[in-house]
Amino acid sequence: MSAVYDNASDLIANLYASATRYSYDIHGNVDTLLQQYNKGVMNDANGNGYKKIVYDYDLVSGKVNQVSYQPGLKDAFYQKYEYDAENRLIDVRTSLDSTYWEHDARYAYYRHGPLSRATLGQLQVQGLDYAYTLQGWLKAINPTVLL
Repeated sequence: MSAVYDNASDLIANLYASATRYSYDIHGNVDTLLQQYNKGVMNDANGNGYKKIVYDYDLVSGKVNQVSYQPGLKDAFYQKYEYDAENRLIDVRTSLDSTYWEHDARYAYYRHGPLSRATLGQLQVQGLDYAYTLQGWLKAINPTVLL
């Protein structure tokens, strides 16, 4: 647990303004993150000063499959990740109810590995093209001329 105190007297009385608690799965990955807010705007009028983030991992690769913020509550938000056979991120989707998903981004890669294109949004209205040097360093994003 980590905690934030407003002043020294709060430290003595153990009256922390906020705290973050972590739980871990058997592989050492963060399973759940719980933030507690005792003071300020994050502690709402109903006394709900807790915010929870749950992580779901792939058992083989260890990659994050889904992140759930406040699962099952009114302010819930979910993000799901999909990977290719090389364990490269290829698709990111978001949802407010974990039933209906919208695409945030799709990723394509060159055969030799580096990211070649990122397409953004459900309607794929914007794309980012990546160009690299022979050494593999990023040279340009969305070049206007052929490099």
